[in-house]
Amino acid sequence: MFARTSLPAKSVAAALLAVLLLAWLLPGLAPQTHAHNGEHWLLVPGEDRPVGETADLHNVPATLVAHINGLSPITVLSDQHLLIVPLPGAAAIVDTFVPMTIKPAFPGQTLAMLAEAHGIPVDWLSAANSIAQDQRLFPGQPMFLPDLADPRQTHALGQVTVEYLSPYIGAGQTGYLLLSTNPGIQPSAHLGDTKLHLTQVPHPQAKAQQQFHYSPIPIDPLTESGPVTVTVSYLSQAGVRVAGELRLEVFQPGPWRQEIIVVDGMVAARLSVEALQKETNLLTATWNRSNLPRQWSNEPWQRPIPEGHPTTSVFGTRREYRSPVPIHATFHSGLDFYAPVGEQVTAPLPGTVALAQDLVTKGLAVVLDHGQGVLSGYWHLSEISVVEGDFVETGDPVGLVGSSGISSGPHLHWEVRIHGVPVNPQQFLHGSILPPETPE
Repeated sequence: MFARTSLPAKSVAAALLAVLLLAWLLPGLAPQTHAHNGEHWLLVPGEDRPVGETADLHNVPATLVAHINGLSPITVLSDQHLLIVPLPGAAAIVDTFVPMTIKPAFPGQTLAMLAEAHGIPVDWLSAANSIAQDQRLFPGQPMFLPDLADPRQTHALGQVTVEYLSPYIGAGQTGYLLLSTNPGIQPSAHLGDTKLHLTQVPHPQAKAQQQFHYSPIPIDPLTESGPVTVTVSYLSQAGVRVAGELRLEVFQPGPWRQEIIVVDGMVAARLSVEALQKETNLLTATWNRSNLPRQWSNEPWQRPIPEGHPTTSVFGTRREYRSPVPIHATFHSGLDFYAPVGEQVTAPLPGTVALAQDLVTKGLAVVLDHGQGVLSGYWHLSEISVVEGDFVETGDPVGLVGSSGISSGPHLHWEVRIHGVPVNPQQFLHGSILPPETPE
């Protein structure tokens, strides 16, 4: 029995958010504080950090906050985007969004025992029922059991089943596609016109001879809000091409910042249309490598520069270049960290050095290939510590911070691209782009 029949989490969250925003904006209805408080919830700004990190700051399960807001735990939101965060004692708000089964507790049963019996994380039960994780339950005590499964789009296409497709992905963010197939079937997938590079992965729920195939789904930061088509196809054992289309929804993670960058004559004199095009061609070919197997696991990535160095320019900032030589970049494709010249830059995860060169605008630059179309770049170095073809482990040095190339001062520019698409690196510091069930 469900405690309440509810609308889909995304729709209800949007409706409640509208009500909360009204209370937030109308004078006299709510205090103008950094976070708007309620009996069972907080309304907090994204503050340019992942949803999961915001949840951690409030001691609330990241998966719960992500589900209520219809997002992924690794989605990064700007400070203009507000999140609904349930508080301890939040059974009412959890029940508003999520189907809740009510079960009576058995004599001597603890919350942990109940969680194990129903396959539900104990922290979800704690948040839904407003009790401590080690608290013993009294016999017959009614307990809310939230169904917080992801809103999966499971579709059978003959010999291929779409097990999961991220339903909502922010512009500049990353989701994933997971397929299962019969033996010998090689599926393909496209996001619009972009080919997704599927790789076979182990899966604990795989049946005999069943195979699972996975690909991250990168969304370009210039993508407008709205539906995007994912096409899955394969050649059947009878030689017939089978295809199906699914949709995911792209949203804007918050208003993008704006910058105007003036390139003076002395700097422009070092540039030419031919040199810029040569650099663009080299980087495009490098970013689109996809021949290496996956080197990354389902662990968060390591920061490429020590903590304490502030972010001076965030991902996705819209840029207008005023230069005598045309510069066609329209947004900031990475994160900039301020650091003094000589600060060590390290690999955030294992990879092979795909590029280590002195470039016209990027200066001393390194690109690491982490496999399956996932690459990362490091610009404006003062020294390169690797050569092309080297393999590096997490934490190995790749270079030193500098101000080479076209740069206004010492800093590290860190960039991540998947299948050639630039995505926000910050999301990978707090979560994985692998399906949560996938073993390392």
